Amino acid sequence: MTRSNDIDSVDWKTLTDLYEESSNHIIPEPVEEHISKSSINTRELQFIGKLIEQKNIKSVIEFGSGVSTLFFSTLLDDGVLDTVVAFDDSPHYIQRTTDLLGSRSKVNLVLAPIGPYYFRGKLFATYSKRKILENLCLDGYDLILIDGPLGLRYGREAALYIIYGKLKDSSLILLDDANRLPEKKAMVNWQKVWSHGLFQKSFSIEEKHMSCISLIKKETLASRPFGIWEILVSWVWLFKLIILKRVRREN
Repeated sequence: MTRSNDIDSVDWKTLTDLYEESSNHIIPEPVEEHISKSSINTRELQFIGKLIEQKNIKSVIEFGSGVSTLFFSTLLDDGVLDTVVAFDDSPHYIQRTTDLLGSRSKVNLVLAPIGPYYFRGKLFATYSKRKILENLCLDGYDLILIDGPLGLRYGREAALYIIYGKLKDSSLILLDDANRLPEKKAMVNWQKVWSHGLFQKSFSIEEKHMSCISLIKKETLASRPFGIWEILVSWVWLFKLIILKRVRREN
């Protein structure tokens, strides 16, 4: 689906052109040298960098931290970005990213433990809602990169529900690893929640997939997007995670 190219919308043809043009975007050497098979790749960073440059993006929310956080930090230092808030549930990754960034980084890097989150009858295991909302000070953010928590263990669906109030019509959401089953399920459910207000386009980027998503904020969220069986399974699964101590009871 395509909407007109104005300040509050995404022109998907332009987005495709930006992706094709982004192969020439230069990634800073200190970022490039930390890219690995398990991290975000060079082409993804080139695409994100081109989006930030061409769409005049100034504020970023990031779920999951690492090389992409270092990339955003360099853009903060160069005055391209104004605000970056990154969330991670792992103390190990928080420390590793802190070491990457250095003591002078302007990124707000937040440890947000995994806990239960309730939305429209369904239970999720995701980043602490309290930690997220108390660290988001702007009324609306331009770019949201969803690259955590661990998709195969927790899923990445719930983060978008938590920050919905911090989005605007021009916000662009990027979902990494969009070709995997948990991420595909997340996109299916987002389409149920925003049945008439969600637009998405996927890009295949060097054996990975990234989906670009735009939401129309004025659209009403569906009151009952999930079926009874899906809700029941989510409760059983969540309590199993609590018993295994992979989720804190308080979120």
